[in-house]
Amino acid sequence: MALYFGYFQPNEAYSAYRSQKILSGEWSAPEPGKNPDAAMAAKVRGFPEFLSSIGVSLVGSYTPVGQNASDTAPGVTIVETDDPSKLNQIAMYYQPYLNYRFQTYQQVQRPS
Repeated sequence: MALYFGYFQPNEAYSAYRSQKILSGEWSAPEPGKNPDAAMAAKVRGFPEFLSSIGVSLVGSYTPVGQNASDTAPGVTIVETDDPSKLNQIAMYYQPYLNYRFQTYQQVQRPS
C-alpha cells in the first residue's frame, strides 16, 4: 500500500458563504471541535466510515493551529491505499466545502 498526503483548504466560495452566515447571526461563531454548519459537520463525522467503504485506511488528519497558523497553511490528511483513483473520490466527498490535492511520498533513504 502507498501513503498519500492530502492537503486541503476551505473552498473560497464556501468560505464566503460560511462567513456571511456567521456575520448575519444565522450560524454561531465556530468553537474548537464544533462546526456551525450541520451539513459540513456531518461530512466530517462520516469521513472515517466513507474511507472504510472505499477501501482506504486513514492514517491521520491534521489542521494548523496556534499563533503561526495562517489562512495559507493547509490541513493534511494522510491515507493509505493501493488504488490512487480513490484519491479523487476523497476530493469529491468534501465538495463544496474543501479543496483537496494529493501527493505521494517515499521515505528518505539515509546513508548508513
